[in-house]
Amino acid sequence: MDYKTIIYDKPEEGIARITFNRPEAMNALSLQLIDELYEAADEAANDDGVAVLVYRGAGRAFSAGRDFKERAAVRAATGKDIAREVPGKSHGILGFGDQTWLHPKCTIAQVHGYALGGGDLIASACDITIASEDAKFGFPEIRYGGLTDDWFWNWLMSPKLVKEYMLTGRNMTAQEAKENGLVNRVVPLEKLEETVMSLARDMANLDKNHPGIIRANKAAINRSHPEIARALDPRFFMHRGWMATFSATVAADRAKFDEKVAKEGVRAGVASMHKGFTNDR
Repeated sequence: MDYKTIIYDKPEEGIARITFNRPEAMNALSLQLIDELYEAADEAANDDGVAVLVYRGAGRAFSAGRDFKERAAVRAATGKDIAREVPGKSHGILGFGDQTWLHPKCTIAQVHGYALGGGDLIASACDITIASEDAKFGFPEIRYGGLTDDWFWNWLMSPKLVKEYMLTGRNMTAQEAKENGLVNRVVPLEKLEETVMSLARDMANLDKNHPGIIRANKAAINRSHPEIARALDPRFFMHRGWMATFSATVAADRAKFDEKVAKEGVRAGVASMHKGFTNDR
């Protein structure tokens, strides 16, 4: 497939790699990028010669999260919320389970710079996450009404820590993310790719010596955590009356945010989202 917003390559035997390639937008997750991510992840899943799938970002960041500019443009043109009402497989922006935790190959996130919102979700949901010292993780969408019920932090972090970050919208540093259980290792930026490729190479060699062992052992580990698989199933949702009320209320706030982005730009929208908070890190 001729990808436009990602680069899919196989740098070494047994290793596939998806590079988010929108550096001018800090690899914001546009609908096209998400669709291409799905396609490339499927390609790796169906390739018997691949044991490991690496995710990384071009430019200054892993991914700054959803594309607010695109979201605002769609809202202005159609009146629809891109994450909730626009049909198609890009509706899965809130999941990424089949592309990460539930993917048949081992997935590794190679994180530098910002991993926010959907970028954080991908980074956290990979089987292994290696971060550079400059990396920052977070879910800033909480400040305009985002919900956390299907966020990986709920399974990988203690509930007290999840509440600290999710009830404030604050970001965490790479070292904090490691201490909180989201990151396996923190390394200097210049050693990030070397560290990731060393891990991927060992896994590829193991799978070459024992074909299928990566997939089998990953599945065995995942079976010990059935609550994650259930939550990643898009059919696994519980709707409550108070949730419907909240959703209706916050929809108006999100519409105002999208309108501001459409008229004044992403920077102005994000600034309005953080207005009044004491710590943005």
